[in-house]
Amino acid sequence: MGVSFEPRPEPWVTIVTVEAIHSGDFLVVSKIHGLWGGFEMLEEWLTGAHAGYTVDCLRESEGMLWVGESEHENDKGEDINAVSPWDE
Repeated sequence: MGVSFEPRPEPWVTIVTVEAIHSGDFLVVSKIHGLWGGFEMLEEWLTGAHAGYTVDCLRESEGMLWVGESEHENDKGEDINAVSPWDE
């Protein structure tokens, strides 16, 4: 796919502030830690993906920031897309 990852200087932490996020921003996370991190890396490798978790950010004209994500279930156990306030 022509994707490469450049080494980041330590510490390997990115601090994202609410003020820096704009409507339409797309956040991508790839976790490489613990047992689930190993499984997630395998899943990414097998599917050709480069991230295990993504969210879309939506900001209202009044400034309220919302996050749309797909890893939620409803009362029936069905997978659904959810939109939640950033603070939650």
